[in-house]
Amino acid sequence: MSKKTSFLPRYSPYAFIVSRLFTIYVRKLHFCLGPVTRFANSTGARAGKLGQKHVMKQTIKKGMAKMATITKEKAAELTAQFGANEKDTGNVRVQIAILTEKIKNLTEHIKTNKKDFHSLRGLSAMVAKRKNLLKYYGEKDIIAQRALIKELGLRG
Repeated sequence: MSKKTSFLPRYSPYAFIVSRLFTIYVRKLHFCLGPVTRFANSTGARAGKLGQKHVMKQTIKKGMAKMATITKEKAAELTAQFGANEKDTGNVRVQIAILTEKIKNLTEHIKTNKKDFHSLRGLSAMVAKRKNLLKYYGEKDIIAQRALIKELGLRG
């Protein structure tokens, strides 16, 4: 009976060390070369971070980063319309109106980007927050809550 012999036995500690070093080498190589090939202006060990900044700048330029936000002017307009004055941002009516506007913007984004599950999670959180604020406002003043729902065009 002859045994198969190889340069490194199957269960020797050297085989484990060699395979581990190879794995580390491949991961470092992928980290260093991956972002460099994708982004010509980034080099070296920080290539991944530079590449991410480059992508973020492109995203902001296209306007996708502002999908769930509203402009300061729109927020000021909603504050003046639903609050007692222009600085009454903590009013429940104002918070509900601003959340409604954000939800409308994010819903349009999700319609075009169906696999953006991170934004979908944020949308669910906003809807839940608006629901709780409406519930609180209904406990305070049910007639005003119904008027606000009608004014914002919620529920049909």
